[in-house]
Order: sequence, then C-alpha cells, then structure tokens
Amino acid sequence: MPNQRGNIKPNTDKALTPYAYTIDTITLTNHKGQEADIQNIVMDFSITESLYTAAMIVKLNIKDSANFIEEYQLVGQETIRIKMGRHDYTSLNWTSVDLIFYVTEYPLFARGDQQNTQAYSIVGVTKSAYVAQFKRLSRAVDDLISKEIEKILSIDLLIKNVNYVEPTVGRIRGVIPLMNPLDAAYWLLRRAYDQNSRPFFLYESMIGGVRLESLTNLIDDKKNPEYRTYRDAKVFVATPGSPEYFKESIERILEIASDFKLSKVLPTISKGAYASNNILLDLSTKTINAERFSYASIDAKSTLNKNKVLSSTFGIPYELPAQVRKIDQIYDAYTQYLPINSLAYSSDGSTKSYHDLMVKRLGTYNSIVETFDTITHEITTAGDFNMRPGRKVSLEIPKAIDLKAFNYKAMKGLFDNYFDRTVSGKYLVTSVIHMFDTEYHCRLRLKRDSLTYDVNKS
Repeated sequence: MPNQRGNIKPNTDKALTPYAYTIDTITLTNHKGQEADIQNIVMDFSITESLYTAAMIVKLNIKDSANFIEEYQLVGQETIRIKMGRHDYTSLNWTSVDLIFYVTEYPLFARGDQQNTQAYSIVGVTKSAYVAQFKRLSRAVDDLISKEIEKILSIDLLIKNVNYVEPTVGRIRGVIPLMNPLDAAYWLLRRAYDQNSRPFFLYESMIGGVRLESLTNLIDDKKNPEYRTYRDAKVFVATPGSPEYFKESIERILEIASDFKLSKVLPTISKGAYASNNILLDLSTKTINAERFSYASIDAKSTLNKNKVLSSTFGIPYELPAQVRKIDQIYDAYTQYLPINSLAYSSDGSTKSYHDLMVKRLGTYNSIVETFDTITHEITTAGDFNMRPGRKVSLEIPKAIDLKAFNYKAMKGLFDNYFDRTVSGKYLVTSVIHMFDTEYHCRLRLKRDSLTYDVNKS
C-alpha cells in the first residue's frame, strides 16, 4: 500500500529522495454523503495527465477484507478526494495536491483463494469530463475561439481553476452543433491556431489546473524555459541523503522505451506532413482555389531543436523518364478538400465561419501536427509533483559505443562527442502518469518535431 512516511528525514517533513511522498487522506464519499478514509485499503494508485485531455484520470487498486464495497454501498455514484504532497529536500516550499475525482467505473473485480478478501479497481475523472456527460449545448458563437472555449469551461463545465488561456487568432461566427460541452470545446479547438498557424492544446494537470496554450508558446524558450534534464546514467556521485543526491536522483532515467518515426514516406507524407494540395471550395463565390504546401516553408527556428527532419537532397522516382522529386514537392501525396463560405457573415469576409479560419493555414497546420511525434520516448523517473504536460525537458543519452576507447577529459561537456544526438536533445512532455505505491514514480511520454543536428549540413 502507499508509503506515507518512507524516505522522510526524521523529525522533519523533508523528503530525502524524490521517491517519497506524504498522504494526508484518500476520502471516498458515497451517494449518501458518508465519508471514509480508504488509504489503508488502497494498494496503489495512479493519476494520469495528458496534453490532449482537459481532464485527469485516477485509478486505485483496492484490497478489501472488511466488505467495504457492500458496507458503503459502492454503486458508481461516489467521489474520491486525494490530499497529499511533499517537501522536496532541495526546496523551501511544500508542494500540496488536493484533488476530487468522480467515480466512473469499477473495471476489475476478483476474489482470491481466501474467502474474506476481494480486490477491485476504481476509476474516476475530474469534474470537466464527468459533468460534460450530463449536458448538451448548441449555441451561437461570435468571438475568439479562446474566449468561447473559456466560456464553456467556466459556465458549462463549472471549472474554477482555469489557470491560463492564451488568445487564439481569428474571430469565429457560427453555431456549435448539439454535443456535450467538452466535445464542443474540442470541436472549436480543431480550428484554433496562433500567429504561426500552430495548434492549441487544452489540458489539465495536478498543479497547473486547466490551461489553453499554443504549440508556439510551449516551444518558446523564454515563455516555457527548459524544466529539467534527464540523464541515462548508472553511477551516483553524490552522498546518499544529501540535497545533491536528491537532485541527482530526480534527474535519473530509470527506464526508457523509444518509438522512432523515422520512416518519413509511408506513414506521414500521406497525411500532409511534408507536402499537400489543399482545395478550397467557396460556396459564396462559387469558386475553387488550390493552395499548395511544402515543408520547405517551415522555419527551422520554430522547432524544438531548431532543425528540420527532412533532407533537401533525398528524392524518390516519380515520373518517366527517370524524373526524381524531393519529398516536400510531391503535393499529390495528400489532397484535402475544405468547404468554405467566405461571405456568410460579412460582405468583406472579415468575420470567419468554422472552416474559413483555416484558409491559407491548413497545409502548415497539418504538417505541424503530423511531424510533432517525429521521435517519441516513454521514460520512467522518480516522482515529481511539479511535472506536468507542456513542460520542456532535455534527454542526455550516451552513445552506444565502448566509452573506454575515448578520452573522458577531452569529451566532458561536449554534447556532440558524448551523447547520441538522434535520441538526445529537447522534448515536450505530452503525458504524465503519477504512480504511487511504496514509492512515487512518474512515467513521461515525450515528443519532438526536430533533430539536434542539421541533416542538410555536410
């Protein structure tokens, strides 16, 4: 079961290692309003956050030998409040977490060989995902998409902790089709963009609340500075129990699994990653306009690692006789038709409908989305209450070579010489699973849209 005081410095509340955490209470409230602190029957639990979801998910695994499921009449109409936190050894401040989840299901149930013991899981979600299922909305909108999403969050989903809303570009006028409020927010989000035609993300985290933020903002080094560097190392240098040991532990990669999406042609070019034809069918003027997009128009400085992923010299056979085309010039690989109605709300086209917002941006938008997961990692690290989706981190993974053959003094501090540049570098955290057992760990999903080196530089 969760360890409440493990790895805590005696006579203090400071955590000696980042695996430590302190639980105040895990309170279940049933449909009658009866409360029970269930932390003694919780074997382990996890809280999941994602850059693509405006809600968090909790899963608790229960070992029940007191017939709790019947005594408290657990029927799927319960709430769970989790209060916990810790005082990092390297910090002056206590990090506090206080969350309420609405139970959605009991997906697993089993009885062992012992008749007096049963095990089951409880899954719950935060308010936005739960309340949304009981409501439907369809109303006129006439504002920035960011403003309309903010209204949905605060008015329809009753969310008080909307911590940050970045303004979108382009005023929209139209009617939201009949759907639940959270789906309506996502429906609007599909047409939300910033000055650089980058997509927006609507997400929730334990310490960040609900945020609406563009990819440009998340990549920007000033607005979103690098949060932490994680290292694939085996030996500790610092003395156990020291602040330096705490810092070294929280930066350690415990496990890593990687997904290389380096086959550019088959999975991504057919989705508009590098070239596309975008056909605009204007109902107002009865005209058809075609806009071509090429990955060559993407500014390398707007990516995480300031480099592109596509070679400018590689080409593929395209036409006879022996004609070769570069990948970012094969526009027919992806064709998308977009119906627009440019004069639906104004004679000069100044007010846009839902689809009109993507005129001159559709190709860039699709490319950014498709190249965002050029390289993906899943890493397990020590626990960190301040880790959340949207954080920018770096990985330092040594080259897969016999390092004994190298001069360590000459290599020390030289990124290109010591670290594998294909897998190392800057990444964006897209999801975090906070896992609480006898120890506290985080499982991070990391993505990036670029490489740490210039593939077009000799």
